[in-house]
Amino acid sequence: MLRIVKILRLGIFIIVVLMALVYGIDFLNAIASPNSFAALGGAFKWGIRFTVFGGLAVWIGIYVISDIRQHSLRYSKQLADQQAQRRQQEAEAVEKMRREAPERERIFREMFDNKLNIVQWTSNLVEETDDYKENDEYITIRMSFQFEVSRSLSSMKDGEVEILRYLYLLRNYELMSADDYQTIKLGYIYNGGNCQLQVSNYFISRGFVEKHGIKNDSDAVRYVINRWKAGTLEVSKALFFRAFSGIEGRFPDHPIVRECRSKLLGGSDWFSEQAASSVFIDWRDCTTDLFLGETDSGRRIGYRKDGSLVSIAPPGSGKTLCHVIPNLLSYKGPVVVLDVKGECFENTAAWRKKHVGPVFKFNPLDVKGARYNPLTHVIDKQDDQWENSLWQECRLMADLLIVPQDRNNPTWESRAQNVVTGVIAWLLIRSSPEERSMGKVIDVVNKVGWKDFVEYAQIQDDCLPLRRLGNALADMPEKQLEGVLDAARRHLAVWEGGHVETVTGGKCDWKPEDLRNGSNPTVYICIPPTEIDSYAPLLRVLFAQHLRRLMHTLPVDGQPPILFMLDELPRLGAMKPVEEALESGRGYGIKLWMFAQSLGQFKQSYTNADGMVGSCAVRLFMNPSAADGTAKQLSEELGYRESIVDGSRHLMVEPTELTTGEYKDYQIALAINERPAKLKRVYFESDSEFEKRSKMN
Repeated sequence: MLRIVKILRLGIFIIVVLMALVYGIDFLNAIASPNSFAALGGAFKWGIRFTVFGGLAVWIGIYVISDIRQHSLRYSKQLADQQAQRRQQEAEAVEKMRREAPERERIFREMFDNKLNIVQWTSNLVEETDDYKENDEYITIRMSFQFEVSRSLSSMKDGEVEILRYLYLLRNYELMSADDYQTIKLGYIYNGGNCQLQVSNYFISRGFVEKHGIKNDSDAVRYVINRWKAGTLEVSKALFFRAFSGIEGRFPDHPIVRECRSKLLGGSDWFSEQAASSVFIDWRDCTTDLFLGETDSGRRIGYRKDGSLVSIAPPGSGKTLCHVIPNLLSYKGPVVVLDVKGECFENTAAWRKKHVGPVFKFNPLDVKGARYNPLTHVIDKQDDQWENSLWQECRLMADLLIVPQDRNNPTWESRAQNVVTGVIAWLLIRSSPEERSMGKVIDVVNKVGWKDFVEYAQIQDDCLPLRRLGNALADMPEKQLEGVLDAARRHLAVWEGGHVETVTGGKCDWKPEDLRNGSNPTVYICIPPTEIDSYAPLLRVLFAQHLRRLMHTLPVDGQPPILFMLDELPRLGAMKPVEEALESGRGYGIKLWMFAQSLGQFKQSYTNADGMVGSCAVRLFMNPSAADGTAKQLSEELGYRESIVDGSRHLMVEPTELTTGEYKDYQIALAINERPAKLKRVYFESDSEFEKRSKMN
């Protein structure tokens, strides 16, 4: 009823408007008449009529416009509701497809596992038109039909079956577009015409036959597929891998993408965020987790197990900024760190002192820093095995103080080690811990108190090796003795000087056992990079002595691991306690994180360098050098890919790719029985929380 009223209202409005127009025209004509009196009367009459009908038109028009506006709003609302309903239906359809995708995946896998199954491709109605000249006139010629091609899986090669399998699976999860899916599928099933073909609703005009030479339905199908630029295995394979390359870039961690890459390209695969890992775990801040880096999605990866780590990277790659400082700003446990430039202490000491435990800064060139006398911790006379362990402990320290430079002719330096071993043993027997100092050892090898030392050694009954040494030195020709002592002086020269003798003499501000007393201290061993080689003997003694002392007793359950961060480790020379800690340190709650510029640098200092690096639970590489073979060795360890498609075999990552390109901002993390991880480097200055902690006063 309301609808009829609105229609009548619209009709009346149109009539009134027309009448108002008619009266308006009559009013204008009356004014234009020559008879002014008659014109005036006529104009008045027609003007009143125009006014009445014009006003009526306006009044009715208001209602009409209101009706039109309400109708427009109602129509817009209906249209919006329909669109919302359509979007909801599409979303429900997509959600339904996602819910059903795992079941379809199972069906597809079973289908391709049974080689007796047949795969099909069915077209819609195909219609082709063309122009054809007949009797000097152009006419339109036409061809139309539907067709279906099918092929048994048993007739396909393994590579063809696997590509079709992953074509179905990629489309199942909507990773592959419908157009690419249909085109590639058609090519593999049609196989250049080597398939089963059925054609229906076939029509072709005579002109089409004459112009294109189509003699039968097979020719018609071949004509159409050629027009679509599909139908051959080579074309379809190229299309598949081109499409897969784009999919891999958008969804690198999707399980089907990873499986497809591994199956079709072969070889190793990268660590996936979705895959379970016992080594690469979600990093927890302010715990004993070690921070390694980030995935592309921003997930932070850490390491929590007991094994040691090693980082191999050339200078300037960010070992300190990405590994050392971030962990010093988050690790809640005792740490001993070699701080080559002093930037670790500068950026982390305040935070660690406030949130972790006491801080000690030892610098052999800074008398204002902490003090450490290594001779106070060699051995104590109150130890039960003092007499049996004395010579062994002294020999270890002598080996750290004197590392033979000429491995082919170490005679003089080996004898110098014997002399220093004896002098240290003599000093330990005769002096209390506070009275011992390296300065006194240097005095003896410079023949200050030499006679007293030799005579005492000759009559020593509690330490037979020392007595034998005293007798040998007493009978040694003067010239030979001078050569031995000269070798000892060269290696001990680093301990001479006011600064070094001050910070390494007297009482200690900390002792190795403090790292296990629950106070969680941090010991910074600071040294300028230009002085590492000069002070290597001193640094070797400090680190080796801490490792050896801590491996005398087992830790209490629940104590955090003691972390040793050894930057530029190969430059310090060989240290047997480091090798021992790699082998059995985890049982004593010791975790090493070693740093080196290259694998070649490791081999210069340690004969078992490959074994040491290989024994680490996590190995991290940044910008590996191609010059020394590190990039090549890493590339080979990442593995080869053997394609099931064509049988080709190639490296997962070429050595040149590791040194440049997409890997320049990444680090490669290798772990035993784990896929390699490609992690972004996180510089502490680029992380707001790390930067905030580094600026703490």
